[in-house]
Amino acid sequence: MPIKISPAEWEVLNVLWDRAPATAAEIFEALPQEKEWHVKTVNTFLARLVEKGVLQVRREGRSNVYVPRKTREQCIEAEGESFDLHRQPGRAGADHGVEMHDDDAPR
Repeated sequence: MPIKISPAEWEVLNVLWDRAPATAAEIFEALPQEKEWHVKTVNTFLARLVEKGVLQVRREGRSNVYVPRKTREQCIEAEGESFDLHRQPGRAGADHGVEMHDDDAPR
């Protein structure tokens, strides 16, 4: 079954790939300030990515710690030739999602 990643979820993933493992607060702090998102918004994106199988979450004390289940390369490959630099943090124009299949997950 295909998995779609929204442009906002891509921004969160780009931060996490560079800083994993990380808590929601750490990811929030690393996002560009012009996003004007709240921590709860980032938590929503993270929960969606966990549900989609793109991230794993584990509880450490009072915090959830997130790590990617899929690499950046797997996500780029899943999108194919239409992947562009617009997927990089802070870039405008991220206007479509990425489809991945459950069989793309690392085992």
